[in-house]
Amino acid sequence: MTVLVVGATGKVAGQLVSNLQNEDIPLRLLVRNGEKAKKAFGEETSKLRYVIGQLADEKVLEVAFSGVDVAFLGLGTSQEQEALERGLIDAVGRHATAHVVRLSVLASNAEATYEVARRHGALDAHLEKSGLSHTLLKPSYFMSNLLLAAASISSSSRWYGAIPTGLVAMIDTRDVGDAAAAVIRDPSLRGSSYDLTGPQAVSLPEAAEFISATVGRSVQYVSTDEDALRKGYAARGVPAWLADYALGIDRGMQAGDHAKVTQTVRTLTGKPPRTLQAFLAENKSAFAPV
Repeated sequence: MTVLVVGATGKVAGQLVSNLQNEDIPLRLLVRNGEKAKKAFGEETSKLRYVIGQLADEKVLEVAFSGVDVAFLGLGTSQEQEALERGLIDAVGRHATAHVVRLSVLASNAEATYEVARRHGALDAHLEKSGLSHTLLKPSYFMSNLLLAAASISSSSRWYGAIPTGLVAMIDTRDVGDAAAAVIRDPSLRGSSYDLTGPQAVSLPEAAEFISATVGRSVQYVSTDEDALRKGYAARGVPAWLADYALGIDRGMQAGDHAKVTQTVRTLTGKPPRTLQAFLAENKSAFAPV
């Protein structure tokens, strides 16, 4: 079995690659930055090959997909993500008979009111329409996204958002990568859609209490309106399109889109999902005062 991983230097895909390398499974990594990938995973071997190039280049895609048995698609958020992933799905149909494992999001829906869920819903639907054999992984909000607030927490012991009461079953990206490895490793697990979450749903004010307990000082989550948040994003140089995505995610989480807790990580991997408290303890230094 040869596995192609697209987006290999992302957090989820990186964990997946590490898992499969440990099991000596032949890997082909389609990446845009070869040096970054080699720094993460090492030089080429008989079990590790790189295909380096642009994801919209037909010649690159032909080399990447030809002869693979499983393809993992795990692109990060960008303005080009939807067009690129549609092209990747279409390329599988042209160049391979591979099973596709796609990284989607919890509550994806082509009719969703916010962009991230809508985009992933549209891509899920495109994959379904393609007729390709596939599995969908739908994780909740990543614990690692809290690190985006680390600078604010370090400097002022607070961070801001628009989720005053919504519960979020945050997940560690390593658990998502482990779940992906389980699906790739065991063909009997393929062909389903899996909702992946952490072990508990907490509000962002409760997450602030966990951070406080970890760092030994009071940290607050301050809920504010979208206009104030948008101005803050602009002041920090965040592009308007990315601010729109972030604010949409806040709306979805406040509405409860990421509140449910599932046992899927344990079912797929045989291990309980990592806790938010453990993640914070590992990353305690990121929240240190400056």
